[in-house]
Amino acid sequence: MLSPTVFEDIAFARAEGLVTSLVTNGALLTGDKIRRLAPILDWLTISIDSQNADTNRHIGRAARGVTISAAEYLDKIHAAQALGIRVKLNTVVNQANAAEDFSAFIRAAQPRRWKLFQATRIAEENGGTFDRWAISEAVFREFVARHADLAREGVVIVPETQADMYGTYAMVGPNGCFFDNSAGTYRYSRPIVKVGIEAAWAEIAFSTERFRARQGDYDFATGLNRTMEVAR
Repeated sequence: MLSPTVFEDIAFARAEGLVTSLVTNGALLTGDKIRRLAPILDWLTISIDSQNADTNRHIGRAARGVTISAAEYLDKIHAAQALGIRVKLNTVVNQANAAEDFSAFIRAAQPRRWKLFQATRIAEENGGTFDRWAISEAVFREFVARHADLAREGVVIVPETQADMYGTYAMVGPNGCFFDNSAGTYRYSRPIVKVGIEAAWAEIAFSTERFRARQGDYDFATGLNRTMEVAR
């Protein structure tokens, strides 16, 4: 949302036939911007790690110390949904929020998908401070189990452990290179436009099998999991 061309970029992607998705912390997401996004945006993903102001400040989800309240998050979510934008939520489960219960908030928000990520170490991003955030897989599973009943209410919960995420994301950086996180660090290919997609892709690690196992094979155009559809 800091980009001065964000609306033009999304509109261009939509015109080229792509499913459009925007991931944001919500800080700059105003009602006017949601209305401008409605004709061009398929999915709005909002990263929400806590409903507690002090916890958000501790995590870093604050702008000059100001956080977004649960009510403000819900206003943004409902405004997008009312305009036909599908909503997905992301939550990184870490030491600061692992004991929280999001059930009432998620029931009120009714996102199409709720992705739960175990806090993951990436050397370049949090390698020096990861001990402050790290939780065991058992603690992460407890958080997931605490919210399991929401699945019976239509919320698709997609949990991803640290191990699930390593080597299962196909990513392109601003430098035009593929990159992966399979070794807990970022490894980049040569530029795609210089060597071609096949050569660049061969220089990174990506597991299709594990990608599908973490429900990554999701058809955002229809809102269906391709792997599940094949199984049916």
